[in-house]
Amino acid sequence: MRTSWTHVDRSLQEMTANLHRAMRAPAQPPGLRVTPSPTAAEGWELALPLPGLRPDQVQVELDGDRLRIRAERGPDAPEGARALLRERAAWRIDEELRLNDRVDTTGIEASLADGLLRVRLPRRSGGARAIPVLPR
Repeated sequence: MRTSWTHVDRSLQEMTANLHRAMRAPAQPPGLRVTPSPTAAEGWELALPLPGLRPDQVQVELDGDRLRIRAERGPDAPEGARALLRERAAWRIDEELRLNDRVDTTGIEASLADGLLRVRLPRRSGGARAIPVLPR
C-alpha cells in the first residue's frame, strides 16, 4: 500500500504559513482582559499578569470613577545591541475600567509580585440603610 503524502505536505505548509503570520502580527500583552472577581464581603481583586516588569514600570491611576492601568515592556536587548533571537516580544497595555459606586475608592491598593499585578478594590461599607421620615 502506497501512502499519499500530499495531505501531510499541505498540513505542514498551512502550519508554516500560520507560524509566519503569527510572528508578523503585533504582540499582545498577556492577560489583556481584566475582570473583577469577588474575593469576599471585603470587595474585589483584579489580577493581571505582567511578566518581567518591575513596580516602577506599571502605573495604576484613579480619575473619578475610572481606574486606569498602564504598563509597557520594551525589547530585552540593551540600546545599540542587535538581538539574534527574542524570546519575549515588546508590548504595551492601557486598560481603563469604570468602577461602580459600591467600590470604596479611598482604599484601593495595588501590588506587583512574581509577575502578577493585583489591584484590591474594597467594598464600600454600609449598604442599605433606613432613612427616618420626620414630620414637618
